[in-house]
This record gives sequence, structure tokens and C-alpha cells, in this order.
Amino acid sequence: MQATLRAALIGLMAVAFAACGGSGGGGTGNGEAGKFAACPDASSGPCQDDTPRPPEATPAPQCSDDTQCPPLRLACSVCVDGTSACPNSVCKGGQCIVVMPTCPEPTTCGGIAGLPCADGYVCEDDPNDACAPESGVDCTGVCVPDKKPQFCGGIAGFPCPDGYECVDDPSDDCSPAKGGADCGGICQPITKPECARNDECPQLRARCSECPDGTAACPESICANGQCTVVFPTCPQSPACGGIAGTACKPGYECVDDPSDNCDPANGGADCGGLCQPVEFRQCTTDAECPFIGAPCIRCADGTAACPESLCVNGQCNVVFPTCASPNACGGIAGWVCKPGYDCVDTPGDDCDPSTGADCPGICVPTPPPGPPRCAGFTGETCPEGFECVDDPSDDCDPKNGGADCGGLCQPAETRQCKTDAECPIIGAPCSICADGTYVCPRSFCKDGQCAAVIESCSAPLP
Repeated sequence: MQATLRAALIGLMAVAFAACGGSGGGGTGNGEAGKFAACPDASSGPCQDDTPRPPEATPAPQCSDDTQCPPLRLACSVCVDGTSACPNSVCKGGQCIVVMPTCPEPTTCGGIAGLPCADGYVCEDDPNDACAPESGVDCTGVCVPDKKPQFCGGIAGFPCPDGYECVDDPSDDCSPAKGGADCGGICQPITKPECARNDECPQLRARCSECPDGTAACPESICANGQCTVVFPTCPQSPACGGIAGTACKPGYECVDDPSDNCDPANGGADCGGLCQPVEFRQCTTDAECPFIGAPCIRCADGTAACPESLCVNGQCNVVFPTCASPNACGGIAGWVCKPGYDCVDTPGDDCDPSTGADCPGICVPTPPPGPPRCAGFTGETCPEGFECVDDPSDDCDPKNGGADCGGLCQPAETRQCKTDAECPIIGAPCSICADGTYVCPRSFCKDGQCAAVIESCSAPLP
């Protein structure tokens, strides 16, 4: 049973740890997608082996029906109608998987129409609407079960019948775990103990979360109240450093700016506090050492473009996505003029049409530069020194598809950065873990002699 439960828990981790990739997500500089490999020995500490493994063969069948999948000891969602939506493991395609059901829409009752509930249910006020029945309005309600769990505990210490135990009532405001005294409870069936110690629970071979301070937060299965359950620890707060006191970090760590405060030393902030983080291998010292990003730019309303770019931040190459600036207004009744090098054009998307003679306001856009010199074609024009003739993408003539005597444009000859993908730097951005357990990583590659980068996305999950 423990082996089967372990398999189901590992399946659950593929969903629960979709945010655990971080920079430890693994992958090569070229970013081929692949399956995460299981940790060779989770008992020896955080899993550090991020080496991609080749795709695994189709796993052997675990089950033939739902009864062969282990029950899940996970919390249920209490629905408005008094029922519960509980995660459970089912057999699908010979493998035990976890399904997360949602609460059904509650049945409406009462109101002006006086809608009744089915036998065994009573009509109670809908806690999610703004209608208060004590105001005398015919509010609609929801049907909830007429029978509620038996009350127990409290000041009088009411007992439960044989085979039941008294547990805290989650619907009241009294919690013994938070200091509540003589709290009332509800009777629930006694669950047979599954374990007495943590080592009796199945071992989790799931990836840890890499923390900013270099430690790791690893999920683990523990024995709580006789049942095996999964806990998800969080990363500790990184030690503070810098500031007015000039607090230093311990050896092997460096003080970096705290991104959560409003003090930025790069923008004039003085005596800013920071956080201690492990000294990392530096990929770069200037922006020029980061690879060129081959992602498309966004064309702004003023004719400029907002282009993704890679910058060197704290010794690592990071990708930033700038946004378009608001264009300057011009024209209109006031007759505003644009600064030199800009032209006033009609504002796209407004309701004013200058062709009707109205004094429509416009926006300032850069004056188009003269087009590049033409080359090739029937005349065989050549480009000046330092330029090369490339195909004109705006015409219908393509020399790669049989076009003859195609005209071209003179473009500055670029210095080749690379010949193969291996000559391009590794992208230090984190990988993304997909819902199906695979991962995709930013990768750099060589195209037309220049290093470029691509940001891949997860494929749509299978139904």
C-alpha cells in the first residue's frame, strides 16, 4: 500500500509544485524541454541533481480501477449546501491520478416565489448575497442538509457516541489551537490510525524550493494525528544587511538590494537596507555581455518601438519588457507644434476626423528617416563599403523562392558573433515547470551569425 500511496503522492506533486522551478529548474543553455528526474536519494537532503533525463518509457500500469488507488488525506472544501468537495485519487489510463472536484451550485429556495427544498433539506439565508431576511424582504436562500453533525465538547463536555470522536467545529469562531477554551465541536467517525511516527509515512521524492539565502525548503510527509499528510515548508527570511548600521553578511554571501522596499541605491537611495544572498557565479558585468533578445518589439502609437532587451543585473543576465510611453499631443485648436524631428499626425482611434475640417488634436511621431539605398535588381546596383545587400521584405520578390533579379536594400554589414549555438552564452533566466511535469527554459541560439534568445511557453495540457 505504501508503494502505491507514494506513486499517487508523486503524481500530486506534479501539480502542487508548479511554482518550485526557480533557477534550479535545470536544463541546458539550449533549453531543450524534458522530464524532471526523480531525486536519487531524498533522505540525503535537498535534491540538487537538475540534469535533464531522456524521455521515459511508458510507465507500467499501477491500477485497473479506482479501488486500487490509495485514499488521499487532504483537506476537503466545505460547500454552501453543507456537502464537501474532497480531493480523491482515481485510476485513469492505468495510472493513479488526483482529481480536485469543485462545489456544486447550491439549489435556490424561498424568495417571492417561495421555492421549496427537497426532502431532507431546509432553506437558509444565502451568505453570499446582500439581502437580509430580518429586514422583512423576501430574500432567496439556499438549500442545506437538515441534519447537522452532532454537537460535542463545550463547557458541558458533551460526549460522542461509540465509533465517533469530537473534533473542532470549523464553522465557529472558537479554535482550541489558537487559545480558545471550552470550544464546542462536532462528532466525526474515528479514522483508523495509519501511522505512529514520521518514518512510517511514504518518502516523498519531490523537488525542493531553492531559497534566496541558498538553503532549500523541501516538502515532506509526516505523521499527524495518526494519519500521513504532506507539509510544504516555506523559505526563511534572508538576513538583513547594509542600511545605516552597515550590517555585513557572513562569508560566502553578499549584500544585495531588497526589492520589496522603496529604497533603491541605483536611483539615489542612501543607506538602503539589503538582503544577504549567496555569492553567485557572475555571467556579466555590463549589458553588452548579455545575449541579444530576438523577441518581437511592440510598435508604439508615436512610431517608436518598445523592445525586449537583456540587461546585466547583479552579475546575471535578465530580460526586461519595456512599455510604450504616452505620445506628446499636438495640433488641435491650440495649434501645438512638435519638437524638431517629429511630425504631427492624426490620433488613431479618436472620434475626430481632420478630413471634415475640424481642428482635431494629434500626436507627435518621429519624422520617418530616408529609406536605405536600393541595390541589386535589374540594374545591379551595389552597396557602399561597410554595407551589404539584403532582400527587401516589403516586395513580392524572394530570391530564396525562385525570384529573379530581385531588388534589395543596403544594410550595415554585421560582425558575426557565432557559427553554432554552442558559441552563444547560456541564458541565466529560470525555467518554467509545466502542468504535465515537463519544463521549458529560455535558450540562446545562433541565427545568421548573431546570438539570439527565445522564451518558450508550455504546451496546452492534454484533456
